[in-house]
Amino acid sequence: MNMQKTDLIAKLKKTYPEINIEFSDDYKWSPSSNTVFIPKKYEPSYLLHEFGHGLCNHKDYDLAIDLVRHEQEAWDKAYELAKKFKVKIKDDLVADSMTSYYTWLHKRAICPKCHEEGLEIEKNSYKCFFCNCSWKVNEARQCNIKRTILKD
Repeated sequence: MNMQKTDLIAKLKKTYPEINIEFSDDYKWSPSSNTVFIPKKYEPSYLLHEFGHGLCNHKDYDLAIDLVRHEQEAWDKAYELAKKFKVKIKDDLVADSMTSYYTWLHKRAICPKCHEEGLEIEKNSYKCFFCNCSWKVNEARQCNIKRTILKD
């Protein structure tokens, strides 16, 4: 780990002692333990993003659109932190990250029957107003989205 990255972790720990940092295989925010998880070879942009979740007090979400809102809020907070700690956020990472969530949001909403876009009516449950089909989706964000028709 280079010196600049070590300094960033130290500065974050000193400034926000209520947020823990642990090394893991992936980036994530755990509200239950108030912990940011990052790989040992981490990208500072993602570290600041995960801290953004913590500083925004993000917990669970009710609808998929709420998760996307949380992601945008965490990136907004990451930009504030970057300015404060003199770190450059990689804009292409932010764009790619947000695009992946928009794509995920759209795929979940596609009706498995008529392929029009439906609306999430409660967590993981959608309805198509074109063909009246209802379906549930899995929680998947990293793998394939599965849609199960409940009603035609």
